[in-house]
Parts: sequence; structure tokens; C-alpha cells
Amino acid sequence: PVECRRPGVQHPICKVIGIRGDSGIRHCHAITHRVIIVGHSTRRANWVDIHNLRIIKYGALLHLDAHLTVPWYFNVYEAHHEIDELTGLLRKNYGDSLEIFVHSDACMAFSCAICIKDDCKVRQHTLLKKIEWSKDNISLNSKHSENTV
Repeated sequence: PVECRRPGVQHPICKVIGIRGDSGIRHCHAITHRVIIVGHSTRRANWVDIHNLRIIKYGALLHLDAHLTVPWYFNVYEAHHEIDELTGLLRKNYGDSLEIFVHSDACMAFSCAICIKDDCKVRQHTLLKKIEWSKDNISLNSKHSENTV
């Protein structure tokens, strides 16, 4: 389980200008918790990884920024389709109160060890570990690997 209500504690995801006080931090943790739940419950095989998640407050809006790793051989249209799927699922929960920007990254050879895409024709390594996204590892500013906790 992900603890999303830690009054007074700023996690790196929320450690940005504009999110202050227990209320703002709780809201940030709740959004992070929802992203993780959506990611786990609707995870698609083409979503190799989600990382570098940040939540920033711009005026009255919250802005979510994240990187979604997809297969390296996807064209721009295919990568955007996966981004649209993820943002659509998040939008169902937050509507227009949350601005969402997801950047696509191509997977790397080391990504094979955590990739759940069974039908990948260019897999270089067997699946060793399915990454369970958490508030600690989803905020890392690097792609996950089999060594990610």
C-alpha cells in the first residue's frame, strides 16, 4: 500500500515551488497515489516504465509531469497513443483540474529485464522483475532497471 497522506512531509514528487502546507502536500500525495493505482490497475504491456513524476502548482492548477517509457521501435503516433491512454485514464479522475504532460522515452536494452511485453520481437533479455511502481521509485529521474526497489 502507498501512504498518500503524510502531513508536513514533502516527497520529491511534490518538492517544487507552489505546493505548501499540509493541504497542498496531502493533495499532491493523493494524486501520486492515484497515478500509481491507475498505473497498476490498467497497466498496458507497452508501458515499460513510468518515472520522473513531478507535480507542480501553477496558480489554481496542478501540473503533472512524467516520463513514460515505451518500446524503442514505436513511431511518434504509437508513442502518443500510449500517452493518450495514460492521460485519458488520469483525466477520468481529475478532469481539467490537473494539467497533464507526459513525455515518451524509448526503452533501452536494460529495460528488457523489467518489460512485461510478451510479444516483443526484439527482446534482448528475459523478464526478471516486474517493477511495482511506488511513490519512491516513480519519482526517480532515471529509467528503472532490475535493480530498482
